[in-house]
Amino acid sequence: MVLPDTSIWIDFIQYKKVSSWTENFARWLRNGEIATCGVIMAEFIPFIQNASDRAYAEIVFETLQYLSPLSDLEFWKNVTRHQRNLSQNGIYRIGIADLIIIELSRANGASIISHDQHFQMAQKVISFDLIKPSEL
Repeated sequence: MVLPDTSIWIDFIQYKKVSSWTENFARWLRNGEIATCGVIMAEFIPFIQNASDRAYAEIVFETLQYLSPLSDLEFWKNVTRHQRNLSQNGIYRIGIADLIIIELSRANGASIISHDQHFQMAQKVISFDLIKPSEL
């Protein structure tokens, strides 16, 4: 399972970039291997300016596996631990949204794909699978 962050959706839907990673992404999408979560939906869909792109994104997001942390206390304890461990290691600029995405990936055995450097910084302290589009 692959959990794309907002930066990937922006490139794929809004900018329609074509590269080796977008070919892999399209295959994962066709094969039902892409998941999402509320944080990513809330970060991305409301800010799509083009109405047809927004409609397409809404349809695509409805077909994806949805990962939700809402009722799991252990999940939120892990997010809190990650925040503390990062700050104890001098890493302060990782937002809660990114930590939620990281913990969702860990809890569900998913790989995150992202252009966002925050995930690479977090990976210095937190163990999770990160796919860098530039390496596909």
